[in-house]
Amino acid sequence: MIPDRVLQALRDALASRAPGELREPPGYRPASVLVPIHPRADDLDIVFIQRSDDLPHHAGQIAFPGGSREPEKEDALRCALREAEEEVGLSPARVEVLGAIEPCFTPSGFAISPFVGRIEVEPSVLRPDPREIARIFTVPLGALVEPGAYRRALLGPDRPLEFFVYGDDVIWGATARILRRVIELARGESLQPEGPIPWDRIRF
Repeated sequence: MIPDRVLQALRDALASRAPGELREPPGYRPASVLVPIHPRADDLDIVFIQRSDDLPHHAGQIAFPGGSREPEKEDALRCALREAEEEVGLSPARVEVLGAIEPCFTPSGFAISPFVGRIEVEPSVLRPDPREIARIFTVPLGALVEPGAYRRALLGPDRPLEFFVYGDDVIWGATARILRRVIELARGESLQPEGPIPWDRIRF
C-alpha cells in the first residue's frame, strides 16, 4: 500500500461527489462525526475513540469523534470539528477536510453527517476528554482490508449489520458502515465480508 496514492484517491473520490444537504426525516436527531486519517510512511492510520462506560447512550462502544448538533446554531461540518476538538483535543486548524460521504441513519434515531479529514498531528498527542472518552486508538487501513477483517450479518431483508474486527476490538453498526464506505472510496472497489460474527464481543 502506498499511503500518498491511497489518500489522493480518497481526496479525488470525495471531491467528485456533489455535497448534499442532509434533511433529517421526522423523529431523527442530527449529528456529525469526523473520520480522522493520519498518513505515515507505510500506511494510513484511522483514529477511533471508545466511549466511556458511564455514558447513558452507546456506553463502551467504538466510534469516531462526533456528537449531536443543533441545526439552528451550527452547520454539520462545524459540529464535527467542534466535537473532535472537545473529545480528543484535535484543533480544527490541524484538519484538512477532504469531503463528506452520504448520511448514515441509525436505529437509535440519529441522522449522522460523516466528514473525512487528514490530520496533521500524531495521534499519540491527542488526549481524550475523561468525561466521555475512555481511550483513543488507531487502526491501520491495511489491517482493515485484510481477509476476515470486514464481516456482515443479515438481521432481516435489507437489514445488514456490519463489523470490522481488529485484535480484541470490534467496530460495528453505524461506525462500521461509515468506515466501510470510506475504505471503498479510497480503494475504488467494494469490500467483501468474510468470517464469523463476533456476537459475544459486541457492546450493544
